[in-house]
Amino acid sequence: MASIESQEDFLSSMHKRERASRLSNQMTILAKSLCELEINYREFVRKLEEAGWDTSSLVLRIPKDVPYLVVSTPSRTSDVIKT
Repeated sequence: MASIESQEDFLSSMHKRERASRLSNQMTILAKSLCELEINYREFVRKLEEAGWDTSSLVLRIPKDVPYLVVSTPSRTSDVIKT
């Protein structure tokens, strides 16, 4: 019995570490994505202003149910997070 319990504890601990690692990787990708979004958004607004748009009345609509968060163009499958 003690052996089975220790194996269950080990597996539980291993799964917790794997989940924490995946979450950490996802947070890193999300942080990079937000940084890139901020940079690209500033450039987008600058181009609108150069074209004569009134950016003070600009309204952007972002879908609530975005199926993927992507950092630039993914070079690996791990760069895409399914939500």
